[in-house]
This record gives sequence, C-alpha cells and structure tokens, in this order.
Amino acid sequence: MADRIYRGREKKSLFARLAFCEDCGKGMNYKYDRKGYVCGTYQKTGVEKCTSHFINQIELKEAVLNDLRRMSSNVLDQNLLVQTILKRANVKVMDDKNDLNEVNFMEGLGF
Repeated sequence: MADRIYRGREKKSLFARLAFCEDCGKGMNYKYDRKGYVCGTYQKTGVEKCTSHFINQIELKEAVLNDLRRMSSNVLDQNLLVQTILKRANVKVMDDKNDLNEVNFMEGLGF
C-alpha cells in the first residue's frame, strides 16, 4: 500500500496521523485555537458516533518524550546487562579451560 500524502488545508501538526481516539480508533485532528487534538469522528458527527475527547499538545508531547526516555534507558540497561553476561561467560570459559588443563596435566603425570 502506498504512503498517503498529507493534503490538509493547514500546516501539518506534530502528531498528525499518529494520535488516535481511544474509543472509536479514528484519527485525532489538531485544533490550533485549542492547541490540542480532538476526535475526528466527534468533530464531524457529534455524539452520534463518538464522545468528545481532547489531548493537549504540550501534555501529549511530554508523555511521548517521557516514554522515549524510558525506552532508551531500558535499551541502555539491556546493553549493560548483555555486557555483564558476556564478561561472566568469559570468566566461566576461562575457569573451565583452567580445569581442563589441570585434568590434562594430572593425566600426563599418570594420575
């Protein structure tokens, strides 16, 4: 399916095509006079098909930034965890090699 081109009458908002109504699932439309997003279904049809929903642009932006910060911190934590596991695995491999060398040495002595 080809990407759709934005053909709105006004300039594109930050979360255009990204914010959706929790109830009806339709896109939220940015309202410049309210500095936030409203349900597109409610805006077009009123209470017949959906209820009034509003998301303040600044609050939405902060929520998204907080989620991104949390996700990026989780990625950093995962990278640290992988590095720690690899170090421990290398130590275990070295211990096992030392044990094997000791067994081979003892066998060479006839034990």
